[in-house]
Amino acid sequence: MRCKGYEILAIYFALLDNRDYLTLAEFVKKTMSKKLRIHIRSDSKSTIEKLVGRCEIKDVLIQRIYDSINRLLHSIPQIIKFSHVRRSKNIAGILLEEKRRRVRDTRTRITLF
Repeated sequence: MRCKGYEILAIYFALLDNRDYLTLAEFVKKTMSKKLRIHIRSDSKSTIEKLVGRCEIKDVLIQRIYDSINRLLHSIPQIIKFSHVRRSKNIAGILLEEKRRRVRDTRTRITLF
């Protein structure tokens, strides 16, 4: 299996963008007392397997991103769980793909005229 760098990079930026909120004292107190978990799902099985340590990371760049994600995870007090979702069940991914397809079709029609 080959992990594309942009998938793991997207997870890194999602964690980085939300780190300030996740570490707010009020939010931490509320989530820790209720034992809430944060679930990060991806339809890339190889990315999830790398993040949970089931398979080896051979690419140096992806290893650096993985190390950065681990550092971020240590700064976030909530339990974060990574899980795989089948591509056919990934509604957000399906909607993004449809939007991308519409934009591409619109650009094609514009260039034909």
